Amino acid sequence: MNGFFNKDKQPDPEGKPSIIIPNELKPENEISSSKIQEALKVTTSCKECFFAEYIGNSQVDCKMGMIDKFKEKGYKLEIESDTVLDEDGNKSDIKYYTSEKICHFYRTKEWSNLKTDHVNQAKEEVQISVDIILILDKECKFEDFQDSIDRIKNQENKKISQLIVVQYIDNRISELDILGHLKILGEDTTFQLISMTDLVIDDFFAVDYVFRNCKSSYYSVFKAGFKIPKNFVNQLNVMIYEDLEVLPFIEPDKDKDINGYTVQRYLHEALQGNAKALLSDKIKEFAENTGSKEFLVKYSDVIK
Repeated sequence: MNGFFNKDKQPDPEGKPSIIIPNELKPENEISSSKIQEALKVTTSCKECFFAEYIGNSQVDCKMGMIDKFKEKGYKLEIESDTVLDEDGNKSDIKYYTSEKICHFYRTKEWSNLKTDHVNQAKEEVQISVDIILILDKECKFEDFQDSIDRIKNQENKKISQLIVVQYIDNRISELDILGHLKILGEDTTFQLISMTDLVIDDFFAVDYVFRNCKSSYYSVFKAGFKIPKNFVNQLNVMIYEDLEVLPFIEPDKDKDINGYTVQRYLHEALQGNAKALLSDKIKEFAENTGSKEFLVKYSDVIK
């Protein structure tokens, strides 16, 4: 569905975050890594998962390779046991893994009966929820805008959830030309065009201004004309769901740059965006105070 900006309509949140900062962990309160880990604690049981591999009655591996990934990342794995009934109604004791990390590839045997090529199907079903904020500043020409839309439309494997185009007041591209070209995104991509009516202090101010229109778990910011990699969304997806990376924030490689600036929406809310200080500085301080190095990821670490 295509859309146009309505300042009175704020979309409902959708998607679940990989990190939520509860009220008691907000920066104005004393926080610690142990409190963060406790607040984020979740578990996944492989007991009834189709991808669990057994030798006899003991699980030894995972068809998706997630047991090795959990071990590689240092997530705690435990072996539990239970008594189950087989297809003939006979009791047997089985041993299986549980993990302290949620596994997005957990699938039941009932699911497997409806699918083929199970590994690739499961990967296709796991989709990161990300909005792209595309800035049209004074220097942006229509050809820059066209190139960015082409790169967004042709993202490999995974698609964006929503496109928010932000046109600065001193940008000279006509709104009719912008809206006309956005139609190439098709009916499956929601878009909004937000025209700034005053001069913008900086790009981070603009991000705060349009943030209320973000509806996904993440947002990423680019200026029109920047060569957005066509595997950008897919790479985020692989890192978060397959490689189990924690990516609450991705910082551009250049200081004060905005291209590639990616933030988890719930983190932006918890730290109140760029109010009083740059969000990136707040996140760095938060990471240093809590020893949470996963909060410090550069754009070049994601797109190599």
